Order: sequence, then C-alpha cells, then structure tokens
Amino acid sequence: MVRQVPVAAVLRTAAGTPYLQEPGVVLLARPATDVAGLGPFLSGLDDGFADYVNDPTPLPPGTLLCKVAGQICYESFGSRRTTNAKAARYFANIMDQGHGSVLEHANYTVLLYGVSRSLTHELVRHRAGFAYCLDGEAEVYSPRREHGRLNGVQKRPVSALFNMQATPHGRSRLKLLRLRCYDESRGVFTTEAIRSVVFSGIKPMFKVTLEDGKTITCTKEHRLLTPGGWSSLSDIVGGLSVSAGGFAMYSRLDVALLTNGEVAYKNREWLEQRYCQDGLSQADIADLCGVAPHCIRSWVRRHRLQKPLGSWSQGKKPWNKGLRYTAVWHRSDEDRTQIAQRRRGAGNHRWREGVTRLSQQLRADVDNLATVCETRHEDKLNGHELEYVEHFGRSLTEIPAGRRKPQGHANPLLARKRRIIAVEYMGLRPAYDIEMDGEHKNFVANGIVTHNSQVSQRYVNVVRFVERPEFQGDSALHAAFEDRIDTVVRQYAELTEVLRGRRAAGGGAFAALGPRDQRKAVQQTARALLPNETEAPIVVTGNVRAWRHVIAMRTSPHAESEIRRAMHRVWQVLVAEEPILFGDYREEPLPDGTTALSTPHPKV
Repeated sequence: MVRQVPVAAVLRTAAGTPYLQEPGVVLLARPATDVAGLGPFLSGLDDGFADYVNDPTPLPPGTLLCKVAGQICYESFGSRRTTNAKAARYFANIMDQGHGSVLEHANYTVLLYGVSRSLTHELVRHRAGFAYCLDGEAEVYSPRREHGRLNGVQKRPVSALFNMQATPHGRSRLKLLRLRCYDESRGVFTTEAIRSVVFSGIKPMFKVTLEDGKTITCTKEHRLLTPGGWSSLSDIVGGLSVSAGGFAMYSRLDVALLTNGEVAYKNREWLEQRYCQDGLSQADIADLCGVAPHCIRSWVRRHRLQKPLGSWSQGKKPWNKGLRYTAVWHRSDEDRTQIAQRRRGAGNHRWREGVTRLSQQLRADVDNLATVCETRHEDKLNGHELEYVEHFGRSLTEIPAGRRKPQGHANPLLARKRRIIAVEYMGLRPAYDIEMDGEHKNFVANGIVTHNSQVSQRYVNVVRFVERPEFQGDSALHAAFEDRIDTVVRQYAELTEVLRGRRAAGGGAFAALGPRDQRKAVQQTARALLPNETEAPIVVTGNVRAWRHVIAMRTSPHAESEIRRAMHRVWQVLVAEEPILFGDYREEPLPDGTTALSTPHPKV
C-alpha cells in the first residue's frame, strides 16, 4: 500500500494555465526483510537464538532491517536484546551515542510533486546518501598533473575517495580533486570539485555492459545519460527486476548511453561547425584545443572540409593595398662591407649565443649547475629545466617569453553514444555516491556519464507551475504570479511554433539534425523561457540516515520556506511508516504558516 500526503486540487488561471500551491509526497518503495532467512545463522550461534526468528512483535520493515543489521554487526542477540518490543529502547541508545551507520541499510523512495525547479535544485545539493548509487569499484576520472602541466587522467575507485575522508590529510587532498563531468549546455566534458562522498548502504546491484566493452555496476535507480536525456537504469531497459534464480529481467536492450569523450577536433561535425560555419581559423581552433595549427590542418584535410571560396578574405584588407614600389638601389662595395661588419656576432638577427636549444634558454656555465639527490630526480629534470629554473637561482622573467616552453591544457572532449548489450544481477553490494560541488550535478564513472534523478525540461513539455507560499496570501502578488505564468505559457507556445516552422523548413540550426533530434532541439531552445516556478517532479531514494539529515537541515526555521514545507510533508510520510526511526522530531509552527522540526539527535 502506497502512503502519501496528497496535494491540494490543481488550480487554473483565467487563461487556463494549471498551477499548484501545495507540495505532494508519495512513498513509492520501502525495504523488505526476510527474518526467517536468519534461522540457520542464528541456530549456529546458540539454540536459544531460534526464538529471535519467531518474535511475535511486528516491527516496520525499515526498523526491523536496521535492528537486524546492528545486532549482526555486534552479535548482540542476548536475551535482553532479542525482542522486537525493546526496539524503541535499542534505537534510542544508538541515537544517543550518535551511531547512525546502522540506519544506512534501510532505504525509502519518495516522489515529490507540486515542487518548483528552484526547490529541486536545492534538494540535489543535499543528495548525500540518496540512492543514485554506484558499486565501490566504479572508477572516476580526475586530471593528472606533473610538474605543473596536464598529463592524462588518473582513475580512482569511488570507495577510495570515500576512505580519503577518514583522515585530515585525505580530506584536504579530496578538496583539491576535480572530477570529470559533462557540461550539457556546451556538449563537452569539464571538471568540478567534490562536495562529499557517502556510503549508501548495501543494495542490489546490476552490471551494465556496453558494445565497446565499458561496464558500470549500479542500482536500478541510478540515472544515466542517454541521447534522449537522463533516465534511471530501470527505465532505460523497460523495467528491471530479479528472477527467483538470480537473473536480471528486463524488457529491452540496444539503448545507447553517452560515454567518455572523443577529442573534439577529431569529430567531423564539431570541426565543421567551428571551421566552416563559425568561421574560426585553424590557428584559433588549435588554440582552443591546445594543439599545434598543423594538427588542425591535418584533420581538416582528413575530414575534407572546405570553406566557401573567397570566405578567407571577407572583411580583411590586403596589407599591401595602395602601396607603390620602386626598384632597390645598388649598394657600393664599401656599403656592403660596413653592413657586413654591423651584422657580425650579436648584431646578426640569427645570433643564438650557442649551438643547442637548451643553451639558448639557460647558458651552460658553472653558475647554472645544480646537484640533485637521486637519479629519478635527475630524470625528472632532464628536458624540463625551465620548470625548475627558479631552483637554480634564476627567474623566468630573465628568459625571453618566446623561448619558454608553453604550458599544455586539456583538449575539449565530446560524448560518444554506445549501445547496451547486457545487464546482469550482481547481488547485494556496498553502494557509494558522490555529491558534486558545482552546477553540473553529474560525473563520469567507468567512462559513463551518471547523474541524479530529476525531471529535465529539455526533454519534456511544460505542464504546470508552482506558486510560492509568500504569493498565496497577498492578492497583488498572487495576481502578478498568475499573469506571469500566463505570459510564459503564451510566449513558450509562440516560440515553439516559430522553432517548429524553422524545423519544417529544414534551415538554420536544425538543418543537420534528424527528426527526433530536431524535436528535442525545439524543446531545449524553448525552455530558456521557463522560470524557476515551473513544476519539476523528482523521485528521490535515501537511506534513513540521509533522510534524517535532509529533514533536519531543510525544516529548520532558517531554511527556505518552500523546501521547509515540502520536507515537513516528507517527514509526515516517513514517520507514519517508521515511528521508531523518525518519531523523535518535534513540530513547531512558524509565523509564515509552515512548520519547523527539531530533534535531540541531529548528529546521528
């Protein structure tokens, strides 16, 4: 039976635009615990523990699971702790001591609707412990720097990042890491900082294999990026469950995921857009990609790209236009002798003060000699002398800028499409999640772009709006809100029709796109008009510990009013389901009509 706090009736403006004034919450999923399966385990410890399996006192499924997990962890099945009737005292003791790790085993999934884009953007900033989770062996990517220069990428398991948080040194290093993520607006990969890495409990895991051999192991709720937008693994394969024999059951495969990057200048469409349509020169594109111009020239030839005839000279004036020339006079032998003398030695423009490239930058004299401690340090210095020049008592400012070695930077990378060829059930495994600290709420794991679970207006049509609590009690603000959303809906429809006309004509930015991509391009362009008041339903899965943290943070009197009201309703659903795990919160009405919650155990 699905528990819910229903939303109020959908309201409409005079023009018929639908909007909501209250958030709605639906509990979609809860844990299930088979205590009878503990029989062989408990009987092997002591015959008296068999009573534990047949305890007549019922407990909610999440409370029972957390209790079993805690008692197995500490083997605390003694006669004073075996009964379910004493569960409230058991969890009160755990919370008093702040031992909240056992609460991470029970997960609850809720649907939030009647909430705005601004609220969901706030919510995903606190997604620690929410079940968009990966196996601990999934590898994430960060740039590798050597001697101050980029030199490839470094791969680290998510579990290793989690373990870094255990020490002060590891936490300081974690703050410096930048993980590879995907910038949807520009269509290229970039990097962003990590906010936190969390352990999300033991969860059922599924291994996804792509046609190019890439694999990723994650929960069925984990969201992956497809050409059609963000979707959970379960939705991508048309539903996902496990058979009695332990096999993954699904409806379809052959769906593509977006995977780790292809160097931009090697992609014909990207290079054609920059070179032929945007009119960038080969040198400009080379500077953008951090490569030499001849590299871009070779790929232009390989892709057989050609600018329109004469386009290279448009808007440019020949340097010699209008100039008149005269014959060069004949110099006498005396003049030639004087010129030759002036151009001897340092006076000659080709003078280099030596014969090697290194001696042009740092003269090889006794003052420039330095002693290194080990052979491996000598290997690092060899060929990189300019990077250590200040250790030699010199300054980079003493070396002409044209003779310094340029510092490289990463080439822009584009996403590839790779089809799913297999999905396998891998059993129960430890699950981890990463909270990114930036505008791009995603990261690359095992070469596959992963994200959180939020509706994207890029791929769905606008349906409803959400009115803030402050507007509902003020007639002027309420009237302005209704007028504003009516205007947005009208402008959205008008812009969509204009863009569809462009699409039908096959011109402009839609010319090179297929029918499906053209439809998406229309929606992603028109969404620029949508305000933060647009409804953005979101499905969120979190373990008990994570839900307690978010509820405590977002029902505080200092929290934003809209999210405080929504999280209060989430708490109402969860406390009805799990009174022992969520019953320690106390309600406090606030002057704005919302309710704050407080607990004596905020650090569980």
